[in-house]
Amino acid sequence: MLVAARRHNFRPNLRARNLTTGRGMADGHIIALSTRHSRCRILFWRLAGSSERAPGHKKRPGLIVVGCESLKRTPKWPYQALTDILTPVDDPQPMTPSDRPVILADIGGTNTRVALARGGQVAHDTIRRFANADHSGLPAILTAYLAEMAVGDCAGACIAAAGPVQDGVAEMTNLSWRITPDDVRGATGATSVSILNDLQAQGHALDRLSPHSLRTILSGANPARPGPRLVIGVGTGFNAAPVHRTHGGLLVAASECGHQSLPLRTDADLRLARFVEAAHGFAGVEDVLSGRGLERLYAFHATEAGAPPDLPAARIMDHIATASDPIAMQTCTTFVTLLGRVTGDLALTHLPFGGLYMIGGVARAFTPYLADGFTAAFRDKGRFSSFMDDFTVQVIEDDYAALEGCAAHLSAEMAD
Repeated sequence: MLVAARRHNFRPNLRARNLTTGRGMADGHIIALSTRHSRCRILFWRLAGSSERAPGHKKRPGLIVVGCESLKRTPKWPYQALTDILTPVDDPQPMTPSDRPVILADIGGTNTRVALARGGQVAHDTIRRFANADHSGLPAILTAYLAEMAVGDCAGACIAAAGPVQDGVAEMTNLSWRITPDDVRGATGATSVSILNDLQAQGHALDRLSPHSLRTILSGANPARPGPRLVIGVGTGFNAAPVHRTHGGLLVAASECGHQSLPLRTDADLRLARFVEAAHGFAGVEDVLSGRGLERLYAFHATEAGAPPDLPAARIMDHIATASDPIAMQTCTTFVTLLGRVTGDLALTHLPFGGLYMIGGVARAFTPYLADGFTAAFRDKGRFSSFMDDFTVQVIEDDYAALEGCAAHLSAEMAD
């Protein structure tokens, strides 16, 4: 008879090894199988007789599958330790992909949000947030998350990364992480892996958004008008992605428009560009319209006023909320004006008559202040000013929208 841990729906890892020698073993001997379940970690160490991990298994604990007759003839492997945890079955069946969840991750410059999904739907009670600074990379986060969820291998994985994606590999823009399909497979056991730019994931989420998660900033002349849409992310960085509906489904194009040149209209704009260039050699949109850009913008105004230039973004927002610092208020005015100007430029580039959607922590933080200055800057396009009335601008207030987009994209990919 074979003893197997079907109770927890584990799948075997083909790299089976003997716990004491590391050699591959035949049927009827002790075999280590990959899993992350904490109770089985205790079993693993008890049977191995030490707190050392088995050879070839890195930090991943394992289940034990044994032949019962062989076990009884091997006194050093305590039989009761197995029977306390494992359930005897006559015909263990492997899990099918439909039995297993998929894992989703949205990696920002500061935090990573992770969740499970089944049947294309995010399980909201499984959403967790991880501080990137506390982890060596995405694999460490995914491994810790699956251990917490007591989940073995996943059927699929979709990763949204705040950085350019080329040939399925993401290079984080504001974080020294490189995300590869092999790393994701190694951490999750997923057979299907998709890696997207984070704004692409936000684009795939648009059809799943609740009306309650949207706050309207500008109402277009025809808000229900069909057409392309545009997602604009303002957070640790800045980026945008156009969303097109096709016969084959949604097409969400990637971009890195946050690294375009900052638009200049006034003498103050030119001085700001020179100030930013002094530190970075180039004045890009993201160097001003982002969390760290807000700090740089405050430093510019403080320097011109002869005041101390260094203030964290959170403190700047506190001063704006209380109107207690004239330099912070001037920073707010400039930020909102430049955001309106850049958003208007993007609207003319992509013609998103289906709506513009702003996402990200900084966008949400500035929502109460967009009523003053944003509209005028957005529509300030000379003889095309009246044309700008056709566009609707809304802020997405759902912080986990990208996870919904990952679920939608992966569901479509795995269905093909």
